[in-house]
Amino acid sequence: MGQITIRELGDMDFFREIPKDILQNLLNESKIVSYKKKEVIFHSRSRTKTVYFVYSGEVMLYNLTKHGNRKVIFILGKGRLLNQSIVSKKPNALFCEAACPVQILEIAEEPFLHLMEQSHDLTRAVLREYERNLWRMGHQLKNTTAMRKCEKCGANMKSDLRLKVNGGGYGIVVRVDEKHKATTIDDVRVAVCPECGYTEMYL
Repeated sequence: MGQITIRELGDMDFFREIPKDILQNLLNESKIVSYKKKEVIFHSRSRTKTVYFVYSGEVMLYNLTKHGNRKVIFILGKGRLLNQSIVSKKPNALFCEAACPVQILEIAEEPFLHLMEQSHDLTRAVLREYERNLWRMGHQLKNTTAMRKCEKCGANMKSDLRLKVNGGGYGIVVRVDEKHKATTIDDVRVAVCPECGYTEMYL
């Protein structure tokens, strides 16, 4: 499949409020590209000169932790914009990979930016998409429990453990002033790696 019609483009959620003349100009600069499952569409830290939309199927946007583990940020379906940066032309912050066989609508970046300058509707559509992603990101962070990784072996650590000192210690002394009055931190927590025994304290 190499091209789509204005009607098919207008049926995609992102483009529903875009005037037909702008849609036609977008189609003139676009093509449909197929990707196999697990095929990378673009890499993190790479600079692309293409604007990507999902035409069919689903893709994953993810990043890698310092231990090389994959952290999925979004799973996006038909009509969704994949770029994290268009106007600023910065490198991609995330990897983009096909979650299944997908078709991607690819539009050259420079003509897309030029059409954004001509069409407030197109610019608003881009802003709505980024607002939507920010809302989803905030919702994910709100419901995500931080998982500590062991600095030595990379395993998941047992977190939120309490520190108990034999002899009745009352926290950790962090400062003693001129009057010998101690400032302590009482709510110290501990994380322990079940694999290698590495231990770290945090507040």
